[in-house]
Amino acid sequence: MKYNNKSLVAVLSLIISTSSFAAIDLSGLVGLETRYFIQTPVDSEQTDEQVSLNFSPELYWEGDEQSVLFKPYVRLDSVDPNRSHFDIREAIYSTYHDTFELKVGIGKVFWGVTETLNLVDVVNQNDAIDRFDENEKLGQPMFHFSTFSDWGNVELLILPFFRPVIFPGDKTRFRPTPIVLSALNTIGRSNGIGPPYIDIRIDNSDPTYEAKNDESHIDLASRWSNSIENWDLGVSWFNGTSRDPSFNVSIDSDVLSTGQVTLKPFYPLINQFGIDTQYIYDDWILKLESINRSGDKIKNYTAFVTGFEYNFYSIQDSMVDIGMIVEYAWDSRDKIKNLNENMSNLEDIKRQIESNNLSINRNNISVASRFTFNDAESSELLIGTNQNLDYKGSRTIFIDISTRVGESTKISANATFIWSDDPFDPGYMFRQDDYIQVTAEYYF
Repeated sequence: MKYNNKSLVAVLSLIISTSSFAAIDLSGLVGLETRYFIQTPVDSEQTDEQVSLNFSPELYWEGDEQSVLFKPYVRLDSVDPNRSHFDIREAIYSTYHDTFELKVGIGKVFWGVTETLNLVDVVNQNDAIDRFDENEKLGQPMFHFSTFSDWGNVELLILPFFRPVIFPGDKTRFRPTPIVLSALNTIGRSNGIGPPYIDIRIDNSDPTYEAKNDESHIDLASRWSNSIENWDLGVSWFNGTSRDPSFNVSIDSDVLSTGQVTLKPFYPLINQFGIDTQYIYDDWILKLESINRSGDKIKNYTAFVTGFEYNFYSIQDSMVDIGMIVEYAWDSRDKIKNLNENMSNLEDIKRQIESNNLSINRNNISVASRFTFNDAESSELLIGTNQNLDYKGSRTIFIDISTRVGESTKISANATFIWSDDPFDPGYMFRQDDYIQVTAEYYF
């Protein structure tokens, strides 16, 4: 982990060290995660098993209208050196009063209402090596000012430093794997031109930026939110370095024989407007998130995710509640087009790869059921599916179950099964990555 403003961390550490040790609350967790992949990997370098250990302590100090939260994070992985890392999830100083709050440091901000995809949640970077489902975020250096009033809450953020995505290493699953060139380049392959596939690798070492000062560009964000009767409303704006990279293709003169292509992350500057809203009526919750994103180095587009959640309580007079979730995601960018050209030179290959959209959530519908057992162990079960409507043979089924053992231990099991039979489907590269994962976490 690297931050330019190291003095910020030092100041927060000083606040903690000068406070009474007895006033500091210490909590956290230690977790052991085992992951087993059911199918043979597409790439022979990739592994079938993965074990990791993570440790996340949390120190909290509260004084007179002020507090400090310090939350470091460590993960050690048996396979991927990129996944073995140290991070500061939060190191934030807060001062709060009746009508405003100011936070300074490394923090987390969550925006959004939907379950499957949070388009408006742009402040923190995704932690792609810790969780590939985008549910974990990196800490973001920030100045976060919030005001509270009857007409709504306003958040103003200054984000002085950008953190690039770290992608999984070569031995890890859920990374770009060979794309079959015979399907993408029918003319070229019929003439015997080019390798049978393109083997894509991502180079983490040297990301590039549209901003002249690279990762030190100062990003700005704001959000207004309010609750009006049954409505929860939010309007947000972000201007700065995109958390989602584009990719520049780096190729050498041997690519036509070796099929080796390297993607180098490029982070453009974007301007994004977003809305998020939900309406609660009896047992129904209707949800919507929508964004419009523009920039000089990206294709301007609009995207939304919308759906509903309906809850059945005390099924057959039991303690079990069931929540039904249905959501649809749409993206105005075109789906991947057939690379049906004679890609007989390097520039053709580079242009075709760079010009295609790899959005996995372009035209998808998700259906899931959440079972809450309301028992002493806080047991839950989530089962669902995601169907890509552009590629009828592309779908995912996921199962998550968790329960508590004793007072301090949580056991969870997750399984994901992936189907994809079309090389133009962005999910095709993960078609062999079905897995089962078991996690034990001890909270203290």
